[in-house]
Amino acid sequence: MEVLTARIEWFGAMAAIAAEGGSPDANAGHLAFVAAHGRLLAATVDGTVVGFGGLVPAHGSHMVTDLFVSEAHRGCGVGGRLLAALLDGIPSAFTFSSTHPAALAAYRRAGLEPGWPLLTMRGPVHGVGAPLGGREWPHDRPELARHIVGQGGECTGDALLWQSGDSVTVLRLAAPADLAGLAEPADVMEGLMAHASASLGEGADMVLSVPPHSPVLEWLVLHGFRIDDVDIFCGAAGVVVPEHLWVVHRGLC
Repeated sequence: MEVLTARIEWFGAMAAIAAEGGSPDANAGHLAFVAAHGRLLAATVDGTVVGFGGLVPAHGSHMVTDLFVSEAHRGCGVGGRLLAALLDGIPSAFTFSSTHPAALAAYRRAGLEPGWPLLTMRGPVHGVGAPLGGREWPHDRPELARHIVGQGGECTGDALLWQSGDSVTVLRLAAPADLAGLAEPADVMEGLMAHASASLGEGADMVLSVPPHSPVLEWLVLHGFRIDDVDIFCGAAGVVVPEHLWVVHRGLC
C-alpha cells in the first residue's frame, strides 16, 4: 500500500468511497478545495484507490475533513496510515468523527480525544417573508465562503446556505452583530426561516449542525427540530471551535 498526494483523476473513485461510507459531500468540488488549501492524500494498492483523507487549516489548528476507506479494505490499517500521514508535522488538529467505535479509537490513538457531540438537527421551514438577498461573508474563513458560493450555495451575510430539492442546509452561521451587540438567536432564525420559506415554501426541511454551546439550539428544539445525526468533536489539547460559530460545516467547519 502507498499513501500519495491525491490526483485529480482519482477524485471519482474517492467520491465513490466516501458515498460508500455514508457521506455525499466529497464531490469533485469539495476534494479540489481541500487539495488547494490543505492536504489531500490517497491510499492505493496496486494503483487502485482504497481510501483517502483530507486536512485543512481552521481556527489556528487543522481539521481532518475526510477519512474514508473502501469497505473491502477496512480493518487492514489503511485509515491509521492515512491519518498518520495527514497529521505528520501538524502540531494540533481536530475533527468531527462519526460515533463508530473504530473511528473514535483511531482518532484517540492519534491524540485527538473525543469531547462534545455535534448535533445535526432537522425541522420544518415555517413563516413568510422575503429572501435576505446575497451579501459578502464578513467573518473568518473567507476562502470557505467563496468555495460554497462558487459551488452553488448562497451567502446571506452571516449564514452560508445550500439548497437541494425541498431542503435547505445552513452550512455555517456566525453570530451576527447589530448596533446593540449580538443579534438575538430567535431573530436570526426567524430571518433564515423567512428566507427559506420564500425560496422553498412551507413544508420544506431545514438542516443545521450545532455545537452544544450554540444559542440557537434551544430555539430549534422549541420549534420542532429533532436530532438527525450525531458526530463527536475529537481534538488535541487546547483546540476549540470558536463560540461565535452558532452553526458549523461539519465537513469543513
